[in-house]
Amino acid sequence: MTRDVFLIVYRSPVFPAHWALWIPSVDNTNVGKIINVIGDASSGFEHEFVRNHDLEEESHRRNDLVLLAKVNEEHIVDSLEDGSNVNDATAVDDIERKALEIPAPVKSLRLSTDPPTKRVEIQNCQTWLRELVVGLVAAEIFPESSIVAMDNAPKN
Repeated sequence: MTRDVFLIVYRSPVFPAHWALWIPSVDNTNVGKIINVIGDASSGFEHEFVRNHDLEEESHRRNDLVLLAKVNEEHIVDSLEDGSNVNDATAVDDIERKALEIPAPVKSLRLSTDPPTKRVEIQNCQTWLRELVVGLVAAEIFPESSIVAMDNAPKN
């Protein structure tokens, strides 16, 4: 059996959209887990897995779901059996292990009054998630089409 894995895009009119992986549970497609990095470019990011998250609880937040892949169920472990909502960074399946292999972006936005000496590449949740998906494709967990779907996803 395969499981759907989505890119969830939290839109912003001003800043880059926040990107995360969304894996709905088998029993209830409104409840599942979010795999992402949280933080910002001025202070850095950290890994976060949100288990038993209910998308209906955030109906106030504008988001889009983009199907990235249909993944063999052997690569996904559903959330905790007691149904509690937990945020952690402990991997329990292949996708989460791959997520932890990709370092969370460090501080990349430097605010200074000095003239710039070289161009700095700003890294954020979008750059991290793209690197994760490329890694999942290389590991043959996601299909190549996942990269195209991500590249066509909303950036703001």
